[in-house]
Amino acid sequence: MLLALGLSVPALAQTKPATTPNPLILKMVEEISEKNLRDDIDKLVSFGTRHTLSDTKSKKRGIGASRNWVEGEFRKYSKASGGRLKVE
Repeated sequence: MLLALGLSVPALAQTKPATTPNPLILKMVEEISEKNLRDDIDKLVSFGTRHTLSDTKSKKRGIGASRNWVEGEFRKYSKASGGRLKVE
């Protein structure tokens, strides 16, 4: 049984991808930029530390501030998606 499964895995791995890319996915990929990724990293770094035992109440430093910023970013994405993304 395991031998049969082991022999079928390489065959599955050779499946060809779809030849026509999904336009919606292409649009999403095109919106990714090095600058946006760098800005997100810089923002997270600006909180100093994001250690789980760091300040949870501060609006400027620690895990609480970074957690609130990330939640705010996801709320923006939710609004842009017409509320399809639920942020909890």
